[in-house]
Amino acid sequence: MVRWKMYTQIYQLRNKGFNKSQVARQLGINVKTVSKYWELDAEGYAELLQQSGRRSQKLDKYQDVILSWLREFPDIS
Repeated sequence: MVRWKMYTQIYQLRNKGFNKSQVARQLGINVKTVSKYWELDAEGYAELLQQSGRRSQKLDKYQDVILSWLREFPDIS
């Protein structure tokens, strides 16, 4: 929900004639973040949200082994 609000604020300020750095200062966010959302329409934003699901972590494939070690040896940190 927070990302949608940020997207709409960027979109509104852009339509008022602000440039990217002005929008970033106004919203207190990085100019790279503004650039990420700058050219997106509502469909593009929805697509971005769909693609940005949970990324896999390097240790995900070892989760079962690590959990078994922690159960077997509870003193391991």
